[in-house]
Amino acid sequence: MSDRDQDVIEEARERFKRCAEWENDSREAWKADMRFNYGDNSNNWQWSEAQYGARTRANRPCQTVNRVKQYTLHIINDSLQNKASIEIRAVGEGASFKSAEIMSGIVRHIEYISNAQDAYYQASHDQVISGIGYWRLEADYIDSQSDSFDQEIYIRQISESLSVYVDPDVPRNSAGLEAKFAFIFSDVDRKELEKDYPKATISSSTTVLNENDTDYRQIWAGKSKVRCVEYFRIVHDADTLHVLPDGQTMRESDADDVKLLRKLSVKSRELAIPKVEWFKIAGDSVLEKRTLVGRFVPIIRVCGTETIIDGQLDRRGLIRDLIGPQQSLNWYTSGGIEYVAMQTKSSWTAPAESIEGYETYWNTANTINHAVLPYKALDDEGNALPTPQRVDPPSYPAAFQEGRTAAIADMQLTSGMTEALMGDPGNERSGSGIAERQRASVNSTYAFPDRLANALRAAGQIIIEWLPHIYDTSRVLKILALDGTQQTIQVDPNHPQAHQDVPGLDSESISPQQVAAIFNPSVGTYDVVAEVGPQFSTRRQEAFNALSDIMAQNEGLASSVMDIWALTADFPYSDVLAERFRNMLPPQATGQVNPQVQELQGLLGQQHMAMIEQQEKIKRLESKALNESAQKEIDIQKARTDLLSVLGKLDPTGVIPLTREYISQLTGNQANALVAAHAIEQQELEIALKAMLPSGPDQPQ
Repeated sequence: MSDRDQDVIEEARERFKRCAEWENDSREAWKADMRFNYGDNSNNWQWSEAQYGARTRANRPCQTVNRVKQYTLHIINDSLQNKASIEIRAVGEGASFKSAEIMSGIVRHIEYISNAQDAYYQASHDQVISGIGYWRLEADYIDSQSDSFDQEIYIRQISESLSVYVDPDVPRNSAGLEAKFAFIFSDVDRKELEKDYPKATISSSTTVLNENDTDYRQIWAGKSKVRCVEYFRIVHDADTLHVLPDGQTMRESDADDVKLLRKLSVKSRELAIPKVEWFKIAGDSVLEKRTLVGRFVPIIRVCGTETIIDGQLDRRGLIRDLIGPQQSLNWYTSGGIEYVAMQTKSSWTAPAESIEGYETYWNTANTINHAVLPYKALDDEGNALPTPQRVDPPSYPAAFQEGRTAAIADMQLTSGMTEALMGDPGNERSGSGIAERQRASVNSTYAFPDRLANALRAAGQIIIEWLPHIYDTSRVLKILALDGTQQTIQVDPNHPQAHQDVPGLDSESISPQQVAAIFNPSVGTYDVVAEVGPQFSTRRQEAFNALSDIMAQNEGLASSVMDIWALTADFPYSDVLAERFRNMLPPQATGQVNPQVQELQGLLGQQHMAMIEQQEKIKRLESKALNESAQKEIDIQKARTDLLSVLGKLDPTGVIPLTREYISQLTGNQANALVAAHAIEQQELEIALKAMLPSGPDQPQ
């Protein structure tokens, strides 16, 4: 054995010791609760050994009237009728509503091929009765006999909850995703183990993990059985995350050139990447080991109630609080039986003289229904003899009956499950009163289905994390919709999008060329919710009943909802009937447009487009004309400017008349009149300025 394997075994032993010290008391209580729940007159598990021994030695009855099992079965069976389902929600990064629907369908596919409901039922059963149950997730090859490397995810039942130990530091009442390690013990046939691991040497004196404890850990459970343990642990790989100048991030483990990455890094931080290691151990040998996908230990806890009292774990389900009232019920029942049994069994009393000669009749009076019971009315001397008298039958004592009633009432008080919830008649008479009492009862036990839903949510998180690693090759799957119908999809890990519909193809074909959608599980991020409610078949039946009532009360509305009514029906050809009803509906009832109206709308649309085109054409012509007019004006102004430029180059005195003539043409007024008027204004301005100047010797006169 290598040094690393030895270190693993030593670490496992140390961790297991912590688990055993933390859980041993609660595990004993787990077994006691489970035995009490299944107590009957054969095993007498609801009587203490001292009481049972004392009563049987005195030939006193020990009757078991197991009522507590009905309370636990009520909650367990209710979880079967109102299953909590794993639903996937798109969060972002390319995920869409349709891709989340496909992933939910894949989860249902995994549940179907795994018979997951058996695992859920067993975990819920152990949770309600004794306080905790488990299931696990595994990845395995689809067909071990084929050449395919395709794997599938499976949800596996853990039938013996006491075979599991989980990290004591996980939060109380959680599903256990925070666990750093866990153990699963199992008994394996010795010959099969030696056949599978021929190189392993297992001594009959060695134990698994704990030399001093021989309860669940002893390696030799018998001459033909060997005790093995699966050890899961979380380890961390060191890595460094860098931020590049463009804002993107990259890990050193993903870089081809680490030195260049460090040189380009804007900032960085150290990472501890978790991974799950799995070991199979028998005795002092590590028989097998591997690294699992994901970052969670794939063991799901389903808790009842976990509390810590004085530093010690207390774990319980529903049974613990019902033990006292149930024992009282058994005692009062047994006491009443004993009281009645001690009373006389004779049905008649009579003087011996009265029945002398008729003993045959009277000896069988309690077994044969004689037409007449003869007796002697007179003795030999003619004296009257006493008449035989019928004895009153034994009566059940009122004290014991009242005690039984009080014990049953105590069960209801301690469990919170009243008559209305258990189906017994109560004081309520109105429907609202009964519903309110049922709601109060459900609230008292809601923790059980709620924590089952939490466990399913945790399982969904593991499945989401595993899917890109397990579905790493292209394959075709038949997934299940919520209503149980199948859809064919192609899983393509190289597809650029999370989801893409393939329209116009047969969604029921298994051919890769004829699939309904393409799905890439590695694109997008998702979240998980677990919804508790009736099964789809139950909801469909409720919808069928509701629609039937609506149509019965409103005949005029029936023709508008007949197609939906037929879809919710559960008889053969209901889908064909629904299609025919739908074809008979007016278009407005289904949100469709009348064909004639649609045709008219199309013609109006064409005319509207033609009008818009004409308006655009007119605008273009107007714009062209406006541009041409502006261009002409520009040309005229340019010609005038060129003329002025030419005139400016001539002799000013010689071109004055020409200039005045040109100005007259530009302004439409005689240039000479303008010049004269300007001269007069200039003269008047000069005179006014002189008048404003102060007089003095230096000032011009």
